[in-house]
Amino acid sequence: MKIYEFLFMNPIERNFRRKSVLSLTISGKSFSIAQVKLRGRDFEVRKLHEQPLSGKGRPPFIEEILPAVTMIVSDRGILDREIVITIPPEWTLHREIDLPAAAAENLPDVISYEMDHFTPFTSEQVLFDFHNLSENKPSGENGKCHLNIYVVSRSLISPLIEGLKREGFSVPAITTTDGAIAALLHGLTGELDISFIMEGRVNRTIKGMPLMSEDPPPGLSAGIDSTEVLVFRNGNKGEPSPLTDVMRDVSRQKIKKEDVHAGAGAIPFLLDLRMLNFLSPGERSAPRPPLGLTIILAVVVIGLLFMFLPLPLLKGEKINRALQGQIDSLKPAVMKVESMKKELQNIRQELRIIAEFKTKNPQMLLMLRELTEIIPENTWITRLEIKGEKVTIEGFSDSATPLISLLESSDILKNVSFSSTTVKDRRMNKERFRIKGELERKDRASAGE
Repeated sequence: MKIYEFLFMNPIERNFRRKSVLSLTISGKSFSIAQVKLRGRDFEVRKLHEQPLSGKGRPPFIEEILPAVTMIVSDRGILDREIVITIPPEWTLHREIDLPAAAAENLPDVISYEMDHFTPFTSEQVLFDFHNLSENKPSGENGKCHLNIYVVSRSLISPLIEGLKREGFSVPAITTTDGAIAALLHGLTGELDISFIMEGRVNRTIKGMPLMSEDPPPGLSAGIDSTEVLVFRNGNKGEPSPLTDVMRDVSRQKIKKEDVHAGAGAIPFLLDLRMLNFLSPGERSAPRPPLGLTIILAVVVIGLLFMFLPLPLLKGEKINRALQGQIDSLKPAVMKVESMKKELQNIRQELRIIAEFKTKNPQMLLMLRELTEIIPENTWITRLEIKGEKVTIEGFSDSATPLISLLESSDILKNVSFSSTTVKDRRMNKERFRIKGELERKDRASAGE
């Protein structure tokens, strides 16, 4: 092992760091849901669900995707609540622009302000990311910054993000399929400029960011497998290698092309690779401190401590002996006070638990018992929320309309109605409902007694 490799290695990071996220990959005809787990630099893709898109709606197909995500995560008992979304490149707009070199200090704000000059949209209508091609180089011709910007309409993706947030999920990253592959190739191989073929188009990645597609090299288009991503390791010359072979050579993992598609943007996100991310324009991941340098600095600090600590320690030991005599004389009184304080804290804690149980739990217990008695067998509840006198009930049923009269007949509910339109879940062949109501005051009074 070379000296610099030892200084910058981090075996703790490589072997013990664990993390997992959900991956939602949308293509033109279908979408898939997967769980991607990372341990060190090794990742595992667990495909949970794949479903064709009906084609009757329009992106982001929230009425098809959101119920599937919620149901799959609930049924599988998955605790992850972060979802990385990968969208088709066709949803995005790519532009090459030039800005004055002075704008380099605050590129995200400058691009946002000038968005309507570069695209047909305003900054309020889009999400964007960019790649500074002039980064770490002198200013280009006429003092310009040469940039690639990537734009997606908020109307395409915001409804899906908001729907996921309502269901308790967070979305840390939104990328594209070519953006995810570009980040993987740069991050895993270390090569700055790589070309790859995806869906019959030649794409190019510069430092992990995708560039405009090109036509396939002459004589190669007939041999392109549209279901596999092919990678050129030496420019556009020679025969390309499957992406799975390149990743297997670098990471020494057995990888299937289905795993690459299902994991998509989640894999480079977990590996902390710089990738196209419409939620963090221009952001770079912060490097982790290398273990080797940390060890050297720790040794130096410890050596300095051994040189300068003896004298203060000797003086401090003398003072400590004098103070210890005074402390010993006060110990009985201190122990008595500490015992009384601990007893008081225990009493307060018990009183708080009793008060919370008395004011909160009875309402929920009464409501659960009431719903158990009146809800028919073809109906189940997925969410029950009580805030003050307001009650919200969500779930699935063969027919949601009769539930209103059943709940209205309850002794503890009033003003029962649908808070939103019922939606037919085609996969489950049931209606998804959301009902609101109010607790009867007499029930609240009895619950508090």
